[in-house]
Amino acid sequence: LVYSGGDDTLALLPAAAAVSCARALSDGYRTAMNDGTVSGGLAVVHYKEDLRFALDQARKAEKAAKNAGRNCLALTVCRRSGEHATAVLDWGEAGTLVEVVARFAGQKVSDRWVYKLRELLPTLEGLSREPVRAELRRLLNRIDNLSHGDLTAFRDTVLGWYDRHVARGERPFAAALGSFVTLCQSASFLARGRDR
Repeated sequence: LVYSGGDDTLALLPAAAAVSCARALSDGYRTAMNDGTVSGGLAVVHYKEDLRFALDQARKAEKAAKNAGRNCLALTVCRRSGEHATAVLDWGEAGTLVEVVARFAGQKVSDRWVYKLRELLPTLEGLSREPVRAELRRLLNRIDNLSHGDLTAFRDTVLGWYDRHVARGERPFAAALGSFVTLCQSASFLARGRDR
């Protein structure tokens, strides 16, 4: 913890625990404020990165959450390669993100489907929700290092996440899909990231 006062908190956290901690803080604030809204910004940066850069990215993420309608979490992942990506999710989705990260890490779920999804994104953005869902399902069904039961549970979790994420109607489908793909990549990164 660096600072906590009023309705502001600033903390430096290990990447693997950051989303869980942000969600716990959100729950605590909502309880204390009688179900008030909470906007959060989370920046994942390498430990050798300049602190000013990290703080700036966290502030930009918080602003993105507020601009997205408040009561959201904006997650920015800053890779050492220089590629930075931000996605906004609601607090319910944060729980799913934590679950997917845990499955990537604990069950060693292959993330090849995420890279294939990213590769197909320019084509998928021109489609509607159901054909994209069918392609996502096909990619998930090709994960080969899980038992049938584990694969079914993981696939259903990701498909449910997709359904909730793209159903939020305040943005065009292509933007929602791009955000979802960023979240999937972020989950893989949080589970395995380190110097990636």
